[in-house]
Amino acid sequence: MSRKEVTEALTKAAIGHWTKKNYCVVREAAIVRKGALRADVIAIHIKREVIVSEVKSSLEDYKTDKKWLKYLKEECFNKFYFVISQELYEDKRARVMLSDIREHEVGLMVLEQKTGLLRTKIKCKPRTISESKLLDIAIRILWRSSLNRTNTRRRRQYI
Repeated sequence: MSRKEVTEALTKAAIGHWTKKNYCVVREAAIVRKGALRADVIAIHIKREVIVSEVKSSLEDYKTDKKWLKYLKEECFNKFYFVISQELYEDKRARVMLSDIREHEVGLMVLEQKTGLLRTKIKCKPRTISESKLLDIAIRILWRSSLNRTNTRRRRQYI
């Protein structure tokens, strides 16, 4: 599979995982103002829990993308998980990644080849999020998933 296909499969698995648990899910959404930081998958629950899932298709993808460290500073989620393939998880070169994950107390979910489902391999440390950040993210998700000026063309209607 190409890197793009692996990324798409991992993203779909994350979306399926969180929607099965009754989360509202949005992909590729800004988690801070002005869109400077965009998460691969954001899941928000009615119980006011925000989970960010960052998809990594390869070790190189992980090494070149350090925006997740900025997510930690922003305190804009309750839980943060990396989503990777089983192949990457079993790769000995990925031990650096696993060490970083444990050091920063974020979680790891692996897409199992046998079942096609995500399994949590490393649990993350739950964090607190302010009411204002929670509201901001909820509004972003609502905006992103709604019909609005940026995704709808006005048409004249005659009856």
